[in-house]
Amino acid sequence: MTEEMKKNLSPKNGQTTLPTHPQKLVDHLTKVYSHARFFSDKKDFGLIHCYYHTSEMGYPIGMHSHAFYEINIITAGSGYHYIEKQCVKVNVGDVFVIPPSVEHGYYTNDSSFEIFHILLNCVFVERYKDELHTLPGYTILFETEPALRKTTKEKLFLTLDAEQFGKVKQEIEELWEFENSNYRGTEVQKIARTLSLISVFSQLIFISHQRLLDLPKHTESVAVVETLEYMRNHFFDKISVNKLAAIAHMSRSTYLRHFKALCKCTPSQYLTEIRIKKATELLQTSERSIIEISQDCGFFDSSHFLRIFSKFKGCSPSQYRKMQN
Repeated sequence: MTEEMKKNLSPKNGQTTLPTHPQKLVDHLTKVYSHARFFSDKKDFGLIHCYYHTSEMGYPIGMHSHAFYEINIITAGSGYHYIEKQCVKVNVGDVFVIPPSVEHGYYTNDSSFEIFHILLNCVFVERYKDELHTLPGYTILFETEPALRKTTKEKLFLTLDAEQFGKVKQEIEELWEFENSNYRGTEVQKIARTLSLISVFSQLIFISHQRLLDLPKHTESVAVVETLEYMRNHFFDKISVNKLAAIAHMSRSTYLRHFKALCKCTPSQYLTEIRIKKATELLQTSERSIIEISQDCGFFDSSHFLRIFSKFKGCSPSQYRKMQN
């Protein structure tokens, strides 16, 4: 990591470190990290960037967001992870996926606290999206679980046991070696190791959520999570509440009650957010027309799409696309 990067991972000047973990974390000097900060502009190079953050680099890591996905793996010690308005205690083996535009940061008093960061260029996610979406648990890992952090304090993030962490640590070390190699051909190796880690994490979080179905106090929540994953995998289709209730094995009224308790919104509102998010991604990464994008995202009336998009983003889809270029 460069000295400039270390500097930007420190809190703003004049703000002091608190003796115990604060209720609210300070901001980064750099509030939003762009693609250009970490990745090459060449399409076949610079898709993955990774590094360790240790106590030598300084904590806290102030609140910030990125224009790309990031995977965080706690590799030593313990601390606190602030994600939007939530704060969770973290330990060795905890794994988090941080989507674009989500604010987060870390705090610790533990001098051994260490985090391995894997930054994913959006080109990487777009290029391998078809393969990634075939992995059981991928949408839970990258979309459903991160979205639920905003509304629930239930522990839904992935935690590796000692044996799992030992195997993952080996892959992390190999990825770190490739990161520090000057040989350009190692980019392929970095991509391969990253895909392997995502596959392992997706499978493990899928198994973890399946096990939660057997626990009475989690049954309703996990059943709702199953429908969230269904919506994220079928957002382009017409989806009724009755269909979702059937997937959750609940009556319509019971499903709506549990859904609102977990997500703090209705299924229709949640589905609309997914569709708008997908639309913004396509506006940034594709040359498809506005009408085609509206249809791809499950809006079968383009005028309705324009109205909803403007409500969410404060501008039209065409204006949004121009601002991204």
